[in-house]
Amino acid sequence: MEKLDRRFVQIARGTVININYLQSLEAGFSGNMTAIMKNDRKINVSRRYLINLKERLGL
Repeated sequence: MEKLDRRFVQIARGTVININYLQSLEAGFSGNMTAIMKNDRKINVSRRYLINLKERLGL
């Protein structure tokens, strides 16, 4: 993660996304969120990393 620029954010223990390709966020189960990417792929966002994602998006 240290070598990647600010476009990339970790959203789960083994998942990093480029926020330039993030289309939207949807509420998921038990406090989790689902990231909808521009290629229509759905990726679960862990509650642990949700704070970092919201901070990076300015929410």
